[in-house]
Amino acid sequence: MNEMSFKLKKSILDIDNNIGNVINILNKHSSRIVIITKKGKFFGIINDGDLRRGFLKGYTIKDKIVKIVNTKSITVKPKTQKKTIIELMKKNKCFQIPEVDSKNNITNIYTIDDLLLNNLNKSFFIIMAGGFGTRLRPMTNQIPKPMIMINGKPMIQVIIEKAIDEGFRNFIISTFYKSNIIKKYFGNGDKFNIKIKYIRENAPLGTAGSLGLLNLPDNSSVVVSNCDVFSDVSYLNLLDYHNNKLAKATMAVKYLETINPFGVANIKNGKIIDLEEKPISKSYVNIGVYAFNSSVFSKIKFNQKIDMPDFFRLLIKKKQNVVAYPLHEKWLDLGDKKNIKNNF
Repeated sequence: MNEMSFKLKKSILDIDNNIGNVINILNKHSSRIVIITKKGKFFGIINDGDLRRGFLKGYTIKDKIVKIVNTKSITVKPKTQKKTIIELMKKNKCFQIPEVDSKNNITNIYTIDDLLLNNLNKSFFIIMAGGFGTRLRPMTNQIPKPMIMINGKPMIQVIIEKAIDEGFRNFIISTFYKSNIIKKYFGNGDKFNIKIKYIRENAPLGTAGSLGLLNLPDNSSVVVSNCDVFSDVSYLNLLDYHNNKLAKATMAVKYLETINPFGVANIKNGKIIDLEEKPISKSYVNIGVYAFNSSVFSKIKFNQKIDMPDFFRLLIKKKQNVVAYPLHEKWLDLGDKKNIKNNF
């Protein structure tokens, strides 16, 4: 069995399965697409974007995949020229196309990575590493937070190596507190076979202000990550989703349910109108990973102090296309001492 037929076999799922089975395939295989069949014949596809949109609609891993399957997906016939497939991908802003024969049998999968060998040469990966690490003291009294060891490596190195594995080669590290320790360890990136540049704040600029110090090519694709985010999120999938949405800014968010340990009284005009026993609060929380079009960084003034939530509010106010990227993947905030102690 050749490599493509192996990829094909591992990416097929019957319509009777649930969303949880889709997640398992997307997490394990590189094609970033699940081909859905009905009675052995091609029925549709589910890609990472379809999955995220389903979660935003309130579907869960237990729901049947028929609720999120795209039955109007683009396909090509056998022997379609490579050039034609690439043009279809560009025109329709899709990154995977199944090949289906005249009898509706699936014969191949084409992905943009296979066709173009995209190495993300024009994209940038920025790590925000300038904070004081106040929540982690006394661990950060002598070293900056990004250099705290996780599984034998500085936590920032874990992020860098994951991004390298996905094809990123251009890195920028934003520093302030004890920046010399970070620069001495990573240098210009040669030992990792990547390019690393640094920006240093002259004074703390909040969680987004240093983006206003950048001078990047117009309309570059940029992934930004806090240095203390430990996650299984695919940066490449995030960037695909961002580009497919024609977004200017995308925030990775995690759905959380929090149980209030107390009974809650709902009061109106001094009267109790209802009682809720241990109500559940449902929300999407910002995990500290983002995708941007570099053009929006010009909206941050040079040396302006601004936090990321305020930057997103600014972009929303200016009617930029700002979207959410919902996660099903594991996520840990390593800025919390308890999470480091309990998991490493």
